[in-house]
Parts: sequence; structure tokens; C-alpha cells
Amino acid sequence: PSIAFNEFAGSAGDVTARSVKGRTLLNHKAYQSRKKTPSQASSRNNLSKISRAYKQLSDSQMSAWAVLAEHLKGISTFGDAASMTPHNAFVRINSNRALVGMPLLSEAPYYMADVPEPDYEDFWVTPDKLIFVGMEQPKSSYRLVLRMGTAQSNGVSAGWGNLVIVSPELIPDWGDVDALELYTERFGLSPEYGRKYFIEMYWMDTETGFTGESVCVSTVCSDLSHVREEEYVPALKIHEDSFVKSSQFDEIDVNLSVGSGFMALDMVGSGESGMASMTAYFDSVPEGVVKATSYMFAYCENDEKRKFQVGEVGISVNGEYANVHYFHREGYGLKPYTVVGVGILYYTK
Repeated sequence: PSIAFNEFAGSAGDVTARSVKGRTLLNHKAYQSRKKTPSQASSRNNLSKISRAYKQLSDSQMSAWAVLAEHLKGISTFGDAASMTPHNAFVRINSNRALVGMPLLSEAPYYMADVPEPDYEDFWVTPDKLIFVGMEQPKSSYRLVLRMGTAQSNGVSAGWGNLVIVSPELIPDWGDVDALELYTERFGLSPEYGRKYFIEMYWMDTETGFTGESVCVSTVCSDLSHVREEEYVPALKIHEDSFVKSSQFDEIDVNLSVGSGFMALDMVGSGESGMASMTAYFDSVPEGVVKATSYMFAYCENDEKRKFQVGEVGISVNGEYANVHYFHREGYGLKPYTVVGVGILYYTK
């Protein structure tokens, strides 16, 4: 800047000047849009309520938020970490929790460790797919926050400024994060072939409101979003809502990677009265379901001790009908059964 702007602060025409630690920064003047979307209005209302709530805290509560603020540093400016006030920390944490419908925290959460960044194996962005695979949820209270924007030109190299939250509470489904439907609902159209997309995602701990480091990727929507031979092959996922309700199963969740030779299960059930078995019938036969059998360990709790057994887990298909069943084969036959793990599949005709 010209020497004429030294120590100058304010606006002149379309230029805004401010002084930061002896430096004069010039920016184009920002004009706030008078229009507010429903989500913007809700967000601003939440910020206002949360900000007012901070003034109602006791002195000891404010002191605890001041301690937490020391751990939560803002974005660095010219290499110097910006300090965070207790009020900023209170608003940040509770704004994060408000995104997933959690109540306001008056007591500052205890800072123990950083939230890790998302780790995944691969991802695809095509006109009919927007999915990350191989992503493990580090903790049950973690939710994945996904931010994206509308399609950009293939030549754009930095389109991060127009990202908005597509979903604040994604949970991997057997390692898959499928966001196509969410993206379509948010922007009104699916990814466009040949256009570039910028994606940011990070974990948020809903218990504390802490967020982790972001992972940022960009790709061009194409038949294969990477130059490689592999294509995404969806696994067959079977959840409780796929079945006719049965008192035999309290919970049932199946992942069948067709062709891989493995079945992953998460089941809890009491079985039929007087029988060491459980059966759940499909509402309709899922596309891609196959007849297969596997043997897995199960366990039950008895006298505060965990006792194990071996069970046969199978998928039966007969015309328009299909079911998933569990038969006790060896070991303790106590109920309820809990089956969690991965088993080798034996395909049957």
C-alpha cells in the first residue's frame, strides 16, 4: 500500500483498509446480501441465542471456557496464531453441537486429545455416484461434516470459497459414505459430467463439539473420477428396515460384499422360544442377494461373564421369498445372542 495509507482504517469507495500489527491491509469492500435462505436465517438465530446464553454463565463457568479457549486457536495471520476469547470458544462449540441437534453446553468440555482427520481408501464422483469408501468412524459420537459447492469449470484450481454444509452428521455405513442423495437435495441436481467439484470433510465429536482437521479433495466428474482401472462395486447392505418385523431379532445389520467371499454382521437377538435359532424375513428380496452360508462366533452375557458359541449364519432365497437365519451349532446356547464380526462365505445353489 501507498505510504498515504499508513495507519489508515475505514472505507473509501470500494476499498476497506484496516491496520493489523503495524501492517495496513486493503480489501475490496464486502457488501452483505439482504437475502437470507432458510438455513442462513436458522444459523443466525442459533448464533444469536448462543451468544446471549454466554452472558448468563457464572464466573467459574466463564473461567473454564477461558481455559478451553487456550487450546482452540484461530486461523494464523502472517504466521502468528490468533487468540480465541472464552466467548468465541463457547459460540464455536455450541454452534457445532446445534448443527446436529445437541443441547447447549454451559460447562466447558474437557480438552483431552485432537479429533483425527477423516481417513478413507478411495472415492468416486460420477453423475450417479458420490461416495467415499473404506472410511472408519473413530468413535461412536463422531459425525462426518461434509461441505461441497456447485459445479465449477474444469480449469478452476481453487473453488473452496463457495462450499456449504451438505450434511453435518454423516455416519459411515460399513465404511461407505454415500452422499449423492444429500448433494442432490441440497443443490437440486446431480454431479455434472466434465465439471469440477471441491469437497471438504472433517469429524465432529457431538459430545464435546470439537472438530478435527479437514481433508480437502477436488476431482472432475467423469465415468471414472480417477485414472485407474478400479470401479466402485457396491456391497449388499441389509438393515433392519429390510425385514418384516420379528421379535427374534433386536438388531440386525448385514454387509455382503458379493464376490469378495466375506460377510460382516452385527446382530442381537433372543431366538425362537425353545429353539437355538433366529430368522428374519425380507419384505422383498433385495437386488443382488445370493444364497450363502458362513460360520461365526457369537457370545452371550451370563453371570457378568461373556460366554462364546459358534453359529451358522445363512441367507436363503426361494423364489419371491428370502431370509437371514442364525443356527446355534457349538458352545454355550444361552440367549440373547450377539453376533459381531466377519465370516468366510460359502455360496450355495
